[in-house]
Amino acid sequence: MTSQPHQPALVAETPTTPALPRRSTGTVVALCLSMLVAYWPFSVATGALAHVARTTHATGAALAWVPDAFATGIAVAVLPAGVLVARRGAAQVVRLGLALTAAGAVVMAGGLVVPRAALAAAWVGEGVAGVGAALAMTGSLVALSRIPGDGAARARRTGGWSAATVAGLGTGPFLVATVVLVGDWRLFAVPVVLGAFALVVALRSAGRTPAPTAGRAPLVPAALFRSATFDLASLAAGGVLLVTVGIVVTVGLYLDGQHVGALGGATRLAAFFVANAVGGLVAGRLAAQVRPAALLVGGLALGSVGALSLATLDDGRFGAVALRLAVMGAGCGVVMATSPAMAVGSVPAELVPAAGGVSNAIRQTGAALGPLVFGTLLTAGFLPALVVHRAGLLAAAVLLLLTLACLPLLRSAPQQS
Repeated sequence: MTSQPHQPALVAETPTTPALPRRSTGTVVALCLSMLVAYWPFSVATGALAHVARTTHATGAALAWVPDAFATGIAVAVLPAGVLVARRGAAQVVRLGLALTAAGAVVMAGGLVVPRAALAAAWVGEGVAGVGAALAMTGSLVALSRIPGDGAARARRTGGWSAATVAGLGTGPFLVATVVLVGDWRLFAVPVVLGAFALVVALRSAGRTPAPTAGRAPLVPAALFRSATFDLASLAAGGVLLVTVGIVVTVGLYLDGQHVGALGGATRLAAFFVANAVGGLVAGRLAAQVRPAALLVGGLALGSVGALSLATLDDGRFGAVALRLAVMGAGCGVVMATSPAMAVGSVPAELVPAAGGVSNAIRQTGAALGPLVFGTLLTAGFLPALVVHRAGLLAAAVLLLLTLACLPLLRSAPQQS
């Protein structure tokens, strides 16, 4: 969903870990774009749930499990992906992840051939694509981090990677709006397969990433959870992804009932992702002047205000929907840009690699729970407008509780950079 992830390396590295040779700009771009393509199956599923419901006859929890299968695949695979990177190399893991992304899209498209298995194909395809996204996410971040360069260059590369991730989450509804003009929503598999193939070819020149030479650390060191900052920052990010996925799913279905059309729904949902990206950029610029804890708490509070405003939504007009989603998206973007550095910066140096991976896994677990938690509103028999109202109240409650939980961080000593 809409995060600014930290490098999810899971194997302890020494300062003498060999770095990749300097890569061309094209390779860096390909590594970033791998996240755009890897997240298309998920953002298409969330943006096309109404189409999924019509073609698979799924309702309630069965329907919510379509995007949830993707998030579950990421949550399950993100930790083992770090081990695979250490053994096989980052670039090779990215290529494998893209291949699984394409395979998942093809499986979903198989529902066109066997209509009776359309729902099962959607579940399995999203799950396979989710595993692929976990591999692409881990491998691309590790590969980018090992390219030589100063801090500013690495920050630009990571910023481009994060922007591509947000683009992947936000452009799925537009992809759906385009393919439904010529046929079924599952035709999104065509650009996914073509994009994945092109990136696999582009990354062949990246070679094998040198593996770390140090011994392996535990996947989940217990010492990580002795830091309240790590616990709360990771929990905040997981909660934000939970409500993000849940709101996108419920609002998307609501907009379909308002008959705004596929493109109309995409433009309204885009307000969330654009504001999310802007919020992340603003948080990055403010990081030198404002304490990370203050940004985290402020982002959670702003997100809760935006979510609460959805409880008053009474029609599908662009301004009414976009403004509410933009406020929530901006707050969530601040949290997702701030929480990774807080979590990783709060642990001893020897735990930093594992901290990135564990924090990432917590975030993706939140994303996996989103459709399940908010899907209960779909199965309760509420009218569409009431579903959005209840979803807004639920999201606001989650974000407000996280705001209160993180308040003690404001009294703690500032983190040292």
